[in-house]
Amino acid sequence: MFYSSLQAAISHSIYSNVNLKVQQVICLEAIYHDRDVVAVLPTGYGKSVIFHLLPSLFLDKINYERGAAAHPVVIVVSPLNALIKDQIRRLQEGDVKAAILNVKKKTNSEDLEFKALSDANLSQLRDAKYEVIFTHPEAFITCKQGIELFQTAKYQRNVHAIVIYEAHCILEW
Repeated sequence: MFYSSLQAAISHSIYSNVNLKVQQVICLEAIYHDRDVVAVLPTGYGKSVIFHLLPSLFLDKINYERGAAAHPVVIVVSPLNALIKDQIRRLQEGDVKAAILNVKKKTNSEDLEFKALSDANLSQLRDAKYEVIFTHPEAFITCKQGIELFQTAKYQRNVHAIVIYEAHCILEW
């Protein structure tokens, strides 16, 4: 079943003409089978391809197992804005709905809040309509709004993977 789901995910992505490397397939298969993965791969190896394919891979798996439409969400935690913007652009080229959840300090407070989200984007974010959500570590674990969002029933049901991307850039966890 994994290989047919993988083929479906690849054919519906911007990677339809790419041959995956062995380590990429091993990572995808482990994630598909609900195992935790640590992928320490060299620069330029294609680590982002792994999480780019996850929403489609999970969608195919869910539709096969449950026979019902679902909307899998992948959360990517990354500390680098430039990398996030590039990743969102690449995902959107492949028709993957992706967004960034930014936070900022509240005025006259040390608390964090969502930053610069339009009402439409906030509504789609709350309804778990994005397939890939990029966020910074502080938005994911210290922003009250972020914590509450990710603890909602929709996110508890629809989040299928959390990816820590460029973890070597995180100074403190």
